[in-house]
Amino acid sequence: DCGVQHNTRVGRLRLLRAVLNEAVKRDMIAKNPFDRYRVEGMTSRHGFLGDGDIAKLERLTELTGMEEMVRDAFLFCCFTGLRWSDFKALQPENIKNGWIRIVMQKTNQPVAIPYTKLFEGRAELMLKRYDGDMRRMNSRLPTNSQVNSTLRDILRKACINVGFRVTFHTSRHTFASLLLEEGIPVTTVQRMLGHTKVQTTQIYAEVTERTIEKDVRRLSKSHSQRVPPNRKRASIMKNNV
Repeated sequence: DCGVQHNTRVGRLRLLRAVLNEAVKRDMIAKNPFDRYRVEGMTSRHGFLGDGDIAKLERLTELTGMEEMVRDAFLFCCFTGLRWSDFKALQPENIKNGWIRIVMQKTNQPVAIPYTKLFEGRAELMLKRYDGDMRRMNSRLPTNSQVNSTLRDILRKACINVGFRVTFHTSRHTFASLLLEEGIPVTTVQRMLGHTKVQTTQIYAEVTERTIEKDVRRLSKSHSQRVPPNRKRASIMKNNV
C-alpha cells in the first residue's frame, strides 16, 4: 500500500473493522480479528497559519485589486472556518445579528458561527470593507485553483514561508487549530465546522498538542535561563541534603 495516503489507509481499516464487528453481531464469524489491532489515528494533511502570519497578511498593502480580494476572502475564512464552497454560497441573508447560519455544501450539516465574537470580530471588520455586502466579496472571485495560485503570490509578498502547500482550505485548518489552542472545546469547534464526527475535528487537536509540547519546552528552557545563579545553587544544595 505504498501509494495509498495515510488517512485513506486509516479510513479503509476503520471501515473493515466496522464490517467485521457487524459480521460478529450477525453470527457470521466467531470473533473480530481486529479486537487486538489498534488502528492508527488520522493526521492533518494540511498545516495552518499562526497569529503572526495572519497579522502579516492583514498588514500587507502592496496588492493588486484581485490579490486584495483573495487575501480578504482567505482571512474571512480563517476567522469563520468556512470551506471555499460554503464561502462562495454565502448570501446576505445568511449573516444576521452577529451570526453566520448556513447549511454546509459538502455535508448538508447546518452550522451557526458567532463571527462577531470570534477572533475579536475581525471577520466583521473584513466584511465592512465591502460595505457589509458578502456578494461584493465572494461573487467576483475566480475559480478555486486560480485563487490558490493568487494566494501563493500573496504569501510571497508577505514573506510568509511555511513547510507545507498553502491553499484556500488552509484557512479552515487555521480557524480550527487556533480555536483549539485557545482552549475552545473540540465539540464546539466541531459544530462550527459542521463535522459529522468529532474524530474529524480531533485531527486538529493532535496538531495543537504537538505545538503545545513545543511551546512548553521553549518556556521551560527560557525559565531555566532566567533563574538567578544563587537560586540554582540553593536548589542543588537542598537536593543534596
